[in-house]
Amino acid sequence: MKLKHLQRKDTRKWKSYRRYQSSWGLILNPTDLLKKGRKLNCLKRTRIYWLTEGTQKRWKTRMVEKVYALGGSVLTENLDKLDQYQNAFDSEKQKIIVTGAGKLKENILAAEEHGNQAELDLIGIEATRLNAKTLATALDAYPEIPETVEEVRKVAETGEDTVMGGLVPGYSTDAVAATVAELFEAKLIIATSVDGVYTEDPEEQEAEKIEETTVSELRELTEGNKSAGTHDLIDSTALDIIERSSIRTQIVLGTPENLKSSELNGSRILEKG
Repeated sequence: MKLKHLQRKDTRKWKSYRRYQSSWGLILNPTDLLKKGRKLNCLKRTRIYWLTEGTQKRWKTRMVEKVYALGGSVLTENLDKLDQYQNAFDSEKQKIIVTGAGKLKENILAAEEHGNQAELDLIGIEATRLNAKTLATALDAYPEIPETVEEVRKVAETGEDTVMGGLVPGYSTDAVAATVAELFEAKLIIATSVDGVYTEDPEEQEAEKIEETTVSELRELTEGNKSAGTHDLIDSTALDIIERSSIRTQIVLGTPENLKSSELNGSRILEKG
């Protein structure tokens, strides 16, 4: 029986094929096994692959295993380490990364006296998308930055990694990432400038790291602030989404060195409690 391979047309398609190959192995004579439009279901109910007829066999996936909320400050402070981020995110598992504004928050601050809160939010969203475009280029991810939830879904169907920014005014990076994680029933990793949750400001000598916490405990530790560009650890909207869908969540240090580690150093938010 002759092995049929997908042609390596470019790097992105090859990465997608590697994910397919690692999950299913090579398919022998796929046209004999699958008819056009017939779906092949994995044991995991959220993963579906299918092949279509044509000169080139293609496959798609709706499976996103991890969604990252990459803080804008930690990203913009490590722009000289984009190659290290590429290595850190170089995985055969499909992922979505939501970036924040970071140093581009200065644009928001400059417009405070001239615009209302909604206008400032729109400036912030554009800033996050600029950072997303920069990171997407470095990671060789899907080239277009999705701007709606429906666009996120369509991009995910290509099987490629996705990098995106904000979606709507009033939603922080964490809230957007939580929404996307909820959509794909994926794990949420909040990559920020600190290595987890602390009892108080991590710079204080008395501060103690909390390895495991709950949404209710986090609400007591953090104060919800929905002003554009002022989100710190995690905001109340993101916590509401995490709680209502029991999203597996971890808060970690967002440096490329830590993200590359097989065991992320951070704090875990318990699904119940």
